[in-house]
Amino acid sequence: MEFDRYFVVLLKKGPVWTPESSHELDTLQESHQAHIQKMADTGKMAIAGPLDAHTNPDLRGINIYYYDAFTSLEELKELVEQDPMIRIGRLTADYLTWYVPKGANFAR
Repeated sequence: MEFDRYFVVLLKKGPVWTPESSHELDTLQESHQAHIQKMADTGKMAIAGPLDAHTNPDLRGINIYYYDAFTSLEELKELVEQDPMIRIGRLTADYLTWYVPKGANFAR
């Protein structure tokens, strides 16, 4: 069987995560969203969104990137870690490679 590959990034609570909200965090969230939108606009990201993590409350979101949009995992990490939420330690990222049957279409 042939496969298409995607990079999957799981965003988790980082060492400085707090449940409180503030004007500063709202601004940071806007920057986080802009960073994600830029990756989508440049054709690097397939889809992203927050998670309702029933079994792991540390999980906050999932981002799926086109594997062939990057020359290496290190290139992806450099881009993802420019996210303002990751830079300040509010979020961390785990990286996976996802193998999907070639040509699979998950759109409904």
